[in-house]
Amino acid sequence: LKNIKTIHSILAETADKYYQISDKPGREPWQQAAEILNSDTPSMTLDQIVQSDEIPAFIKIDCEGFEVKILNGAKSILKTGKTVFFI
Repeated sequence: LKNIKTIHSILAETADKYYQISDKPGREPWQQAAEILNSDTPSMTLDQIVQSDEIPAFIKIDCEGFEVKILNGAKSILKTGKTVFFI
């Protein structure tokens, strides 16, 4: 496949908070992201990751119940109407 970009990041609605999802095998559907005081990886928004001249055709999000916060950080992408989201 061409033009595929994988980014490992903590996505949220703002970039000024830190989140963590506990790792409890077998409990994935019930795990929730929790805000923490600090982390090695700050959160980012999708709008920060995606350059305005490179709006992706497809974005897959696997976020364990954090969809609304991630989509709130993608307002510019959503306004274009050019991206299909698989959540």
